[in-house]
Amino acid sequence: MEVATAPERNQTELGVIAFGWTAQRISELAECFSGGTPNTSVREYYGGAIPWITSGDLNAVRIRDVEGRITKLGLANSSAKMVEAGDLLIALYGATAGVAARTQIPAAINQAILAIKPSKILNTEFLFQYLRFQKQAYLDTYLQGGQPNLSGEIVKSFLIPVPALCEQEAIAEVLSNADAYIESMEKLLAKKRAIMQGAMQELLTGTRRLPGFEKMPGWKSTEVGSIPRDWIVVEAKQLGNFRGGTGFPLSYQGATSGAYPFFKVSDMNNDGNETFMRTSNNYISETQRKLLGAPTFAPGTIVLAKVGAAVFLERKRILSQTSCLDNNMAGFTLFDGSADHRFVHFLFRNTRFGDLVSTTALPALNGSVLSAMKLIVPSDLQEQSAISSALSDMDDEVAAINDHLAKACNIKQGMMQQLLTGKVRLV
Repeated sequence: MEVATAPERNQTELGVIAFGWTAQRISELAECFSGGTPNTSVREYYGGAIPWITSGDLNAVRIRDVEGRITKLGLANSSAKMVEAGDLLIALYGATAGVAARTQIPAAINQAILAIKPSKILNTEFLFQYLRFQKQAYLDTYLQGGQPNLSGEIVKSFLIPVPALCEQEAIAEVLSNADAYIESMEKLLAKKRAIMQGAMQELLTGTRRLPGFEKMPGWKSTEVGSIPRDWIVVEAKQLGNFRGGTGFPLSYQGATSGAYPFFKVSDMNNDGNETFMRTSNNYISETQRKLLGAPTFAPGTIVLAKVGAAVFLERKRILSQTSCLDNNMAGFTLFDGSADHRFVHFLFRNTRFGDLVSTTALPALNGSVLSAMKLIVPSDLQEQSAISSALSDMDDEVAAINDHLAKACNIKQGMMQQLLTGKVRLV
C-alpha cells in the first residue's frame, strides 16, 4: 500500500475534497430505517432471546452484547426491527445523539436508533469512521433548544465524501486496525485498574501482608471490625489535621506565575495533576497571600474538594509544593512522623468521603466529621512505607498505560483528519 499526499483537490457541495472523490448523500448510497419499542406493559414481550439495542448501547462502539432482550412476540407486535451483524447504527436524540456504532450481533433496535445499510459501492466501515469523525460537526449543526436533535431524514441528508471502493476499503482497514489497538489498550488498562483496586483493598486492610512485616500473626476485634493484631485503629485527627482553604477573589486570579500556586477544584483536571498537584491555573505572590489571609499548605498535604458535587468525584491529590487552596477545597496535613503520607493518601482513595457528606442543600464535608474518621494503619511506619511503595509502583504502571492510550487516541484522530478528507491518499 502506497501513501501519498493528495496533489489536487476538488470543489463540491461538501466543500473541497480529494480529486477523484465525489460528494453524495447517505440516502443515495444506503438503506436506512429505525426501530421501535414493544409495549412495556406486556410482560410477554420482554425477557426473550432476541438482543434489543437501545441508544445507550451504542457507546460500546463495537456492540458484542447488550442487556436488553425481547421475545419473538414482542418483535412481531411492535415496530422494532432486526439488524444484522456488521450493520451500522447511529443514535438520533438524547444524550447519545450522533453516536455511531457497529453491531457484532443480530439484534432488534428501538426508535431512537437509525440503522444504515450501505449499497455495494459504499464500505460500511468507511462510513462508520466518517460518521464518528464528523459527530461534533453534525451536533453543532442540528441543535434545537440547545440540545442535539437528529432524525432519520436529517441523517439521510448528510453529505459524505466517496472515494473509489478500493480506497474506501484501504482507509477503513487502517482506521479499524487503529481502533483494535486502542481497544486492546483499554482492556489492558481496565485489567490493571482492577488488579490495582484489589491490591489496595487487600494491602490497606491487612488481608494480605508484605513479606517480613507480620510480627504478630492473627487478628483482633476492634470497633471497626477485625484487623491484624499488630495494626491499630486511629482517628484521622491523631495523624494530622484538616483545614479549609480561603476565598479567592476574581481580581487576584489569572497570574501564571508567583510564589504560591493557588489551587481550585478545577485544577484537579489539569494534565499531570492525576496524583500530585503540579500545575495551577492561578498563582499569587507572598504580598497577595498576606492581603488575602490565605493559609499555606505544606508539600505532602492531601487535598480534596469539600463543597459541591465535586465531593462525589472522590478525587484526592497530594501537593508537590507549598500552596494555597480556595474555599471549596480542604487539605489534610500530617503531623511529623505520624504516618507515611503516601500510605494515608491510598487510605483516603480507598475511602468513600461522599458517604460522610452532611445532609444540606449544598453537599459539603464537615471538618469535625473528617477528623473523627476511623483509620486502620500498621503500627510500623516501615510497613506503611512498603505498602505505599508497592501501590505507587502499580499506580505508575496504570498511569503509563493511560498515557499511552491517550497518545494512541490522538494519533487515531490525526489519521482520521488526514485520511477521511483525502489530504493523505492510500493508493
